[in-house]
Amino acid sequence: MEQKNRHLLFTLITGLLFFLGVGVYATSLVHPYVSAYLAANIPFLALALGLILSHSAVLKEPLIGLVTETNAWSWRLALLAAGSYLAVTALFTVISALRYPQDYHALRIPLLKRLGFIATALIITPIQTTGEEILFRIIPLKLMKKIQSKAIKALVPTLIFTLLHLANREIAQSQNRLAVLLYYALFGFIPSYIAVRSDRYEFPLAIHAANNLFVVLFCNYEHSSLPSLPLFTSTRPVGTWMDILQLTAALISAWLIIGQSSRRGPHGPNLSHHPACGSALGGSMSQHHQQRLSPKSASNLSSCSSSNWRTRYSYASSSLSLAFLLWCQYPYLASKSSSL
Repeated sequence: MEQKNRHLLFTLITGLLFFLGVGVYATSLVHPYVSAYLAANIPFLALALGLILSHSAVLKEPLIGLVTETNAWSWRLALLAAGSYLAVTALFTVISALRYPQDYHALRIPLLKRLGFIATALIITPIQTTGEEILFRIIPLKLMKKIQSKAIKALVPTLIFTLLHLANREIAQSQNRLAVLLYYALFGFIPSYIAVRSDRYEFPLAIHAANNLFVVLFCNYEHSSLPSLPLFTSTRPVGTWMDILQLTAALISAWLIIGQSSRRGPHGPNLSHHPACGSALGGSMSQHHQQRLSPKSASNLSSCSSSNWRTRYSYASSSLSLAFLLWCQYPYLASKSSSL
């Protein structure tokens, strides 16, 4: 076994021990004295501590190596993915609130308490999601580097994510358990497949953080596994096919907007890998390479960039339009199916 894989296995085992051992034990000790939000996140804080100790303190390797393949992290990609996902999720939530206003309730708490919770959540929730992503998605994907099939590699984190969430309250309280399981499976598969295709992990890390921050800070729901103090709480049923539609639209829209790593055009090679066209995920070339471009190549760069962005936004808009069409027709379709 290669040294890199041995280090990854050591980090994985240490993280699991801290998550399931130290974290669970610490939660049992402090649960009566802390908020439900902190109690739910203590195991993930222990997980983060285990990852730091094993990878950085013991193995003396940079932590950035756990979330990248090249030790080069792109905040631009992460923010673009998170922003796209949040925009679609917020849009669906607003439409739902306008259609079912009786199911959405503002949570009124003192301003200082609200600001304190926001500050706490902006620190703790990204730690929670990052630790979960590293342990259950990124390290397994890194350990499967020699497997050629991208779909098979993506299926492993999918299975892990689905099994990991079987104990969540949403399963027991859901309107449709199959829909909830499919929701978890999609959240496991699509980001994993994008990570495998691009050989980058900004997308799953950003999407997971954006999803949980939206739930924790903006709109949570009854029987949530992420107890918090959001601006609004929803009493809408959990585990519906509309949830699947919302998740799929958000993930695919974010994916289309940031681009795909190995995408090929319908009539030719992948333009995103053209020497004048930056990286496949929308990254740009170095200043050194830009300075060496001929005027013709510089023109191609501008043309490719403009064309790629128009194509991505066109696909994203089309997917959103289809999603909203299905959303608007959902009550009619549901009534028809129930009458059959």
